[in-house]
Amino acid sequence: MNQTLSQYCINFPTNCKECLLHDKCNRYNIFIYSGKDRSINEANKMVDIKESAVNFVSKKTKNIADLDKVPVNMELFNKVVNQGTVDEFSYNYIMVNDEEYRVPAIVLKQLQAQISENPDIEFFKVKKTGTTKNDTVYTVIITK
Repeated sequence: MNQTLSQYCINFPTNCKECLLHDKCNRYNIFIYSGKDRSINEANKMVDIKESAVNFVSKKTKNIADLDKVPVNMELFNKVVNQGTVDEFSYNYIMVNDEEYRVPAIVLKQLQAQISENPDIEFFKVKKTGTTKNDTVYTVIITK
């Protein structure tokens, strides 16, 4: 975001101090834009609800157990959700084909034990059993 440009909320064509700090206006839950890049009329062009519903793709973080094989040298990321609120939490994930796959901490712990026994491990997969938070069990399986 280029902070030298004047930025406005789409629905409110006056400067919003909160919006100047974010790519998205948290106060009104709308995206902001630079008034110099687009006119207000262009910014207010919206698609209708039906078109949005037809083209809607839910963003969902998948689970590492959904993958057939995972290289041990993949880059691991961390995401913080609901930052600054009482509902704040974080999770680890890897990126495969532009999709996030969550990596539970227990998987990292099991993989650590496997690598300590065999540092030459290149690939692994994860088996997941259970359906709820309380009964889900992850098992790391070394593969070739």
